[in-house]
Amino acid sequence: MSMKRAAPIAIVVAIAVGLACSHHGQHTDPNDARIEKLRASAFGTLQIGGFPHSFATPECGPGDGPGFSIYLLDTRRKNVTPNDSYIRLTIYNDAKALEGASLKWGASLRPGVGEWCVKGTCAAIREGQVDIGAVNTETIDGEIDLLFTNTIRVRQRFHARRLHTVLICT
Repeated sequence: MSMKRAAPIAIVVAIAVGLACSHHGQHTDPNDARIEKLRASAFGTLQIGGFPHSFATPECGPGDGPGFSIYLLDTRRKNVTPNDSYIRLTIYNDAKALEGASLKWGASLRPGVGEWCVKGTCAAIREGQVDIGAVNTETIDGEIDLLFTNTIRVRQRFHARRLHTVLICT
């Protein structure tokens, strides 16, 4: 066999052996999760969940039309304080009319407003999607996949309790 033919074969064999050996005897390093988060952050997004509690409130939309807000929180509560970590989505439409709908956020498309806030510092939605599931008088179900201006992406489901408050839009 000539040297020209042997060189590519030797390279392939060396890569295969190197890959096989690199996976042999691996151990779990607690820093791996942190490294993965840094890697994900360096490439523009970090996917997180962590907002297991949610509630919904009525809102006024532009021109005094109907609207609603969904709050996703990391602690169970019926209101939001400045020190909380939360996501707020305000959608300018009647919730029941959106049952089963997919709402997309983009550069020129915005069915409402939204933000992710941590201790008073907020980042707006850059792009993403909210899928509205079942809507009834007590709850709104759905799923979010949102990228915020701080480059953090949140993907998760929600089951928001509807808080019944009197709201007069003027």
